[in-house]
Amino acid sequence: MDRGATESGIRAVLSFETTGRISEENSQLGLEENIKFFKKAKKRGSRVEGRLGVHTTFTCSTELLQQVRAEATRLGSGLMMHMADDRYHVFDTTRRFGKRPMRYLEDIGFLGPDLILFHCSYIDPIRDPEIFKKYDVKVAHNSESNAIFGFWPNMIPLMQAGVTVGLGTDGQTHSMFEIMRTAQMIHRIRYEDLELMPDDQVLAMATIEGAKCLLKEDEIGSLEVGKKADMVLVNDRSTVPVFEANVVNYVVGTCERTDVDTVVIDGEIILRHGEFVNVDEEQALAHCKEQAIKLWQRNEWPVP
Repeated sequence: MDRGATESGIRAVLSFETTGRISEENSQLGLEENIKFFKKAKKRGSRVEGRLGVHTTFTCSTELLQQVRAEATRLGSGLMMHMADDRYHVFDTTRRFGKRPMRYLEDIGFLGPDLILFHCSYIDPIRDPEIFKKYDVKVAHNSESNAIFGFWPNMIPLMQAGVTVGLGTDGQTHSMFEIMRTAQMIHRIRYEDLELMPDDQVLAMATIEGAKCLLKEDEIGSLEVGKKADMVLVNDRSTVPVFEANVVNYVVGTCERTDVDTVVIDGEIILRHGEFVNVDEEQALAHCKEQAIKLWQRNEWPVP
């Protein structure tokens, strides 16, 4: 992943997932891999950076979570973790510790402004937003990933409390256009309110709010003097004129990823007229499929 991101020229924040699912030894190896990559990326100084990643509360012991937090604080790396994407997360911490996940993480000293929690679909909508806000914890709202598995995320209590909420993927589509629309639709359906999550708010979640999640709002997330020149240029296939009054609605409500013509990162063109400048896309896709088949074969899964 590091090699692909570096060679393509994209900006990325990557981590290796530390987990206690397999064994204590494996969890320590995962943490060591995290730390090693963070230091390597920082020394290299490219657009690809590291962050410590840990799976979730029900696969990691309290001691492991506290160890990861201590390392993240020591390194200044920041943290990423899955959180309450389904109801089992809540059930598990309540069964083991007598408290819901956010209260548990608060009590073990895990929370902080450098933490991004993915999903947060089944938080306590009354008590938890206050905890998020108190520690300035960030949220990656994976609208499409949650919806396709039948989960019902609700970001409104968090956003009303002033919590930073950006948009993420978690393994489903990588089209931010689809993700923006899904985030907007599932909340409008939930509340039966077509004015909820207006287009400019949703676009902000995909841009500047995402930058805030990474603590990079002073560098990226908007076009301003002094920030890095990160831009996406899209083709205009609208049947009506697109201008200041409707351009945000057009981007959020109509655009597809196939409309992306040019991508500029830090002033460098990495996608021109829909084609990667630094990467042979067909070759990369073929390599990915080869590696997928090898993985399936090792696990004795069906193969083509």
